Amino acid sequence: MPIETTVYLVRHCEYEDTEGIIPGRLPGFPLSSNGRKCAKDLGHYFKDKNINHLYTSPITRTKETAAIIAKTLKLQPRVSPLAIEIKSTLEGQSREKINALAQVIYLHPDYFGGGGETMTAIFKRMHRLITHLRSQFTGKNIVVVSHGDPIMLLLYGLVDGDLEKYVQRRYPYVPMGGIIKLVFAKEKLTDWQQLNY
Repeated sequence: MPIETTVYLVRHCEYEDTEGIIPGRLPGFPLSSNGRKCAKDLGHYFKDKNINHLYTSPITRTKETAAIIAKTLKLQPRVSPLAIEIKSTLEGQSREKINALAQVIYLHPDYFGGGGETMTAIFKRMHRLITHLRSQFTGKNIVVVSHGDPIMLLLYGLVDGDLEKYVQRRYPYVPMGGIIKLVFAKEKLTDWQQLNY
């Protein structure tokens, strides 16, 4: 039987958002009290999963989520810039305005016309991270704390091989504190699940 490597992609937990804006890569936005509880629950969920390594995006809300998980697992989180939030010209704008667009941001002229990171670029950097982890830690269980769109675009790219299907929203979007489990045998994705804890 081939050796399996499991990667758990975790979206950061709930953060403080007093102004109702899209945080993107902006500084600040620490976890809320609900977010800290969520991260503790994640730590307990992973406690019996034999997690060997823990990686995080460099953004505050992901680093705080990872730090709380790490405390339970007695691991030292490593920061990877490849797991960072998308680069978007829409960050700092109100959620109300973004929601009013009523379409996936990657199709909006203000996004791609303003130099927003493309779906392909996001997938490629996340795929580089996962490829590195698979090759370095074959047979191990790894947690990566990242952001919604990078996680979902990686999933669509791996499962469908077609990022345009992301626009169709075929799979439920990972919620804050949500988990996507990816199982690899050698270089092939053999199974994936969206988990509840």
